[in-house]
Amino acid sequence: MQKHRKTMRLVLLHNEVANAIRAFGRPVFIGDAEVDYLCGACATRLCVGMREGDLAGLAFICGCGWSNRVPWRAEDAEQQAQAE
Repeated sequence: MQKHRKTMRLVLLHNEVANAIRAFGRPVFIGDAEVDYLCGACATRLCVGMREGDLAGLAFICGCGWSNRVPWRAEDAEQQAQAE
């Protein structure tokens, strides 16, 4: 199955840091679907083989120190990319 890469949207976590999942250089979740979520700053694979929407809204802190959040919907990520 051909996988397509999807980059996670960077976010700043203020009071939510305690709720973020910490990733230390290796994927936190591994599945067998088509989407890999990458750190928006360093492109480390934080989650591999996910289905779109499986991890919506979850936040991760990459080993590089940047905070990332999975978009709630694909449309949200596309709208943000167009606004930037």
